[in-house]
This record gives sequence, C-alpha cells and structure tokens, in this order.
Amino acid sequence: MSDDAAREDACREYLSSLEDLTFNSKPHINMLTILAEENLHFAKDIVAIIEAQIAKVFIT
Repeated sequence: MSDDAAREDACREYLSSLEDLTFNSKPHINMLTILAEENLHFAKDIVAIIEAQIAKVFIT
C-alpha cells in the first residue's frame, strides 16, 4: 500500500471512530488513543482531524 493510501485509510478510520464518540466513553477514547499510536507517522493529519472535529462541535 502506498504512503498516500495508508494515510487516507488511517485518517478515514480515525475520523469515523471520532465521529462515533458522542459522550465520554473511556473504552472509545482508549481505542482512539491506540489508533493514533499505531499511526504516529500520520500524527499531523490526526491532529488536524481532531481540531476540525472540535471546531465542528463548537459551531453546532
């Protein structure tokens, strides 16, 4: 798998899981942490996803 495809796949998986987080769920947050740790080389992309989700939540 190319680096771009791997990045896209990791980001899509992280975003999907983050969007499912609608309340404080320790198991879900732990899973998001593990996903981020498994994809450290895409850390900037994952941070951008988290920032966008925070902005989205504050707007609505």
